Amino acid sequence: MGVAEGLAKEGDAAVLAKSGYKQELRRNVGMLEVVGIAFSIMGLLPSIVSTLVYSLPAGPAGLVWGWFTASGFIFVVGLAMADLGSAMPTSGGLYWWTHYFASPKTRNALSFLVGYSNTLGLIGGLCSIDYGFALIFVSVIIIAKDGNWEPSNGIVYVVFLCCVLDHGVLASTISKAMAKLQTVFVVANVILITATIIALPIGRRHERNDAKYIFSHSNNLTTWSPGFAWFLT
Repeated sequence: MGVAEGLAKEGDAAVLAKSGYKQELRRNVGMLEVVGIAFSIMGLLPSIVSTLVYSLPAGPAGLVWGWFTASGFIFVVGLAMADLGSAMPTSGGLYWWTHYFASPKTRNALSFLVGYSNTLGLIGGLCSIDYGFALIFVSVIIIAKDGNWEPSNGIVYVVFLCCVLDHGVLASTISKAMAKLQTVFVVANVILITATIIALPIGRRHERNDAKYIFSHSNNLTTWSPGFAWFLT
């Protein structure tokens, strides 16, 4: 008997069955599209632009070393999740893995905690990305008008709200098309990152800072102590 379109192949279904799991959701996303989702979430250039204001108060050293420190911890978490995801590729992810490995006495409570923490994190992540886009969008208008226009908080919020609603509608109605678009996003991200890496050193070749300034110069433009200023970056 053939496998229904979008469902796991018989071999994959057997692997899932060993973990006590039966596939219910269709697979519309391939490996490249999954990589595209990760690229879209990272959104390296927009992420830097929208969070730079929080990193600069500690100076270049705080920005650089704060990024390296956070990246190290995130990398460890990513390795652990990659290991679990490859061994048990189930929907529900963290929630299901917690229930599978936890003791019978604590699994329900831990699964509840992990599931809702993950849900809140995803909601917060989406809102953060959309709010960052809203700020970038209005900044483009400000630049186009040579600084002769200043958006109100209401305008920024409306742009943000439109982004959230747009994401909700698109993700709920055209999942197959969105999966294919991830390939486009991968290419666009790689092109933008490459162009930035090439253009910045060329465009600022007469104003580049030396390595000592980048890796060791600190500022504290906050009202917190220097140590807290570093943590805030």
